[in-house]
Amino acid sequence: MSDSVYRIIPESKNGDFDGRVDKAISYLKRKTKPEDITFTDHEGITFIDCGENLTSISCPSCNSALSFDWWGEAMDTAFKNGFSDLSCTLPCCNQKGSLDALKYDFPCAFAKKEIAIINPKKPLSDKVIAKVESILEGKIKIIISMY
Repeated sequence: MSDSVYRIIPESKNGDFDGRVDKAISYLKRKTKPEDITFTDHEGITFIDCGENLTSISCPSCNSALSFDWWGEAMDTAFKNGFSDLSCTLPCCNQKGSLDALKYDFPCAFAKKEIAIINPKKPLSDKVIAKVESILEGKIKIIISMY
């Protein structure tokens, strides 16, 4: 059986939750009834993936499909600098781009902070998301991962 993980991250890859995580986790436990909720403060910027949900990656400039081989090499290069520089040259149209601006199907992102809701029994409604943003005092992204 697969695990479904809703990964809540700040909208900005360098964003922070500044000590409001416990209140957000308490609220999310009541509203989503998950198996577990964890908070990770990564040492640096980390790729927040969607697991088995990732089916394709395309260019934000020309919408061409990007190969996983090209993407893997670009990710390896960015990893070497701790994901501090996500810039890349897109192979399809030779435009300058960024790994965090690629069109991931399902969404993926980069972040330092992450709240992971593991196997929630109730969905994250728009109302719950708005309340979490209010608690965390900032916009969030949600990455839905399957493992």
